[in-house]
Amino acid sequence: RVDRRQRQMCIRDSKAHHADIMLLQETGNNWSVQPESRQWRTMVDKYLGPRHVKTCYTYNKRDKVRTKVQYGGEAIISHGLMSHYVMGKGKDKSKLGQWLWSRYRGKNRQVLQAVSIYCPCTPSTSGERMVWAQHREYLQSINDDQDPRSEWLEDFEAELAEWIAAGDHLIIGGDINKDIFHEDVTSIFNQYGISHLVYCQHYAEDAPPMHQTTESARKVDGLWGTPGVEVY
Repeated sequence: RVDRRQRQMCIRDSKAHHADIMLLQETGNNWSVQPESRQWRTMVDKYLGPRHVKTCYTYNKRDKVRTKVQYGGEAIISHGLMSHYVMGKGKDKSKLGQWLWSRYRGKNRQVLQAVSIYCPCTPSTSGERMVWAQHREYLQSINDDQDPRSEWLEDFEAELAEWIAAGDHLIIGGDINKDIFHEDVTSIFNQYGISHLVYCQHYAEDAPPMHQTTESARKVDGLWGTPGVEVY
């Protein structure tokens, strides 16, 4: 989980590195019970200023345990010139905090959609408030016994099909809690020619570093794009 200090560091880094768009995961808060001084927008305004910045966030609104700490969640920061091109935002239909997106108007009526995703995995510990456990609790409340990760993948595939049908260019970034080349994710992306932007122009041995877990050095953080989206 990203703590308050790490969230502040991420926000400051977006300015220091002149990031146009930041896709963040594991924001770790139930924002509905946070005081005004610790709200996401308040922190963004404090470190980036209220002008030339647009941001959005999501969390599990189905969670009935009203603690301030809530594992999971996503946020997007659009900074500088990109903030003026924002034309819409949205989140997963389930209200579980599965993903979040922001759309940007480009030239010749082209639209870019940036999506921040966080896919749950079966926890190695029995923590009740892990993302997988949160989702399982909700699914069981509606008599759905499906594994939360499988449910996430099905929901994501269905919504991805809608985004593709709309004709937007897509950049999808996030933590899938499995190796980024695992077939349960690549099988979805391959249907639409979506490739991993970090690796598509590199061999594995010279690709830029990414977050790795200690378990067999799996790369779990990915950045994917539809055909036409290029890395420079």
